[in-house]
Amino acid sequence: MKLVVFDLDTALCHSSAMEGYALCQAVADLTRKTVSTLMPNPVHPFHSAVSTLLGRTPTADEMLYLRSRFRLHLKRQTLFHSKAIQANGSMIDTMHDLMRSRDTVVGLVTSTCSQVLAMKARNLGLVVDAMPCASKDDGDSLDSVLATVKLRAMRSFGVCFDQCQLVAADAWRDSASRQQMDWLLPNDFLQRLEAESV
Repeated sequence: MKLVVFDLDTALCHSSAMEGYALCQAVADLTRKTVSTLMPNPVHPFHSAVSTLLGRTPTADEMLYLRSRFRLHLKRQTLFHSKAIQANGSMIDTMHDLMRSRDTVVGLVTSTCSQVLAMKARNLGLVVDAMPCASKDDGDSLDSVLATVKLRAMRSFGVCFDQCQLVAADAWRDSASRQQMDWLLPNDFLQRLEAESV
């Protein structure tokens, strides 16, 4: 059996502009000042992006407030500006094909929280209820997120996987290596699948 894990934010969709704007709105709510629209890219890790916009290290209470406001502003954008989330249609189709395969389990990760994952998944038409998923709620590091999704996949399907792959942007590469996962960029993954089908 093979486990293939997709990063929602870099393999299945691109919404960095939307997230950056939501973060700026959240910081503006906190400071009651207009925040530059030059958003940190990417906005995750969240603490680092907030520090950049504030020009200082936020307190624990400020982080709780900012996460709450970030989710609120992102939800509003998702409801009223859903086209801002650019779906990677070919990757989503490929993911659905793999989900129908008998020898492959598909998982999903995100560097954001589980509420944002659910929001984006709904917007993209993804049904993730029966899929092993992990988010930043499961640990502060990308390593923790990957370790969690692997553990949930093993518990759900009761098997040890012969091979584990991660389809994600370069930011996940080192964590994938430490978690003994084969890391592939989204385009490289699609090309490999195409070559294997010839």
